Amino acid sequence: MSGPCGARSRWRSMKHRCLNPANPNWKNYGGRGIRVCDEWLASFDAFYAYVGDPPEGMSLDRIDNDGNYEPGNVRWATMEQQLANRRPRQPQTGPRPRRIPGESPLIAIGAAARLLAVSIGTVRNWDRRGKITSIRTPSGQRRFYRTDVDALMNRESAA
Repeated sequence: MSGPCGARSRWRSMKHRCLNPANPNWKNYGGRGIRVCDEWLASFDAFYAYVGDPPEGMSLDRIDNDGNYEPGNVRWATMEQQLANRRPRQPQTGPRPRRIPGESPLIAIGAAARLLAVSIGTVRNWDRRGKITSIRTPSGQRRFYRTDVDALMNRESAA
């Protein structure tokens, strides 16, 4: 999606994230004080004159993640650049689950997929079908006991 149509779509999305509390991403933008400069808010042409056409495979990124959408703080970035330009994760609130001595450590779904040499989607499907059982974190992420992953690896290699 390149050209003015691609830029216009990004302009609308940028405004929507910052101005509309009903937007699912508002809490990460407008909800934490990220604003669009007045000139860009009022005029797509002013926005487009500054950013131009979006290059293929790139999206709008704020250089200073805590700064506003304004000249000098935006760029077209690859997904890798965007992932490297994230806010630090917030520390967990509340008590951490206590680890029982001798209990197998929990690993993330990506680590389980790498160990099993399958995609994350496959591990999710196996979890849904009961081939391997996950533990859910308070935020809903899947974690797996390392011993369960090792056991599944042994079953798969023996088959």
